[in-house]
Amino acid sequence: DEAITSSEQAPKTQKEREAEAEAGLMELALCAARASHAEVGLVYDEETDIDVVNEISFMVLTLPLPLGLLFQQNTGGCYISRVFRNGNAALNSRDDGGVRVGDQLAAVNGKSVAMLSVTQVTSMVNRSPDPSEVEL
Repeated sequence: DEAITSSEQAPKTQKEREAEAEAGLMELALCAARASHAEVGLVYDEETDIDVVNEISFMVLTLPLPLGLLFQQNTGGCYISRVFRNGNAALNSRDDGGVRVGDQLAAVNGKSVAMLSVTQVTSMVNRSPDPSEVEL
């Protein structure tokens, strides 16, 4: 039998796509845990399981430009390494649901940013159709 090339592979089933999405979210959760630990000078213990349901939360925020955020890159894409106190992220999200150092960025304006570089993410942010409403 000949090997099947990627262009000849059958389309993925809904279940396969959901499994890939779940694996991607888990990788983002692990990246967030590592980043959060690193920001306070701790080493993330790879042996410890993360309870994604109870320990990790995903949220969507809509903020105007300039965001006032500094991104750093990790294996999952980008995370927040600094929130400038006078930036829109700090000023417009003061409740418990606000942006925090160590938060992993999952999407910009509904498009995944998993595995993207800081340059790619900032380009997406800067090309937002409405600079008064950037969805993170």
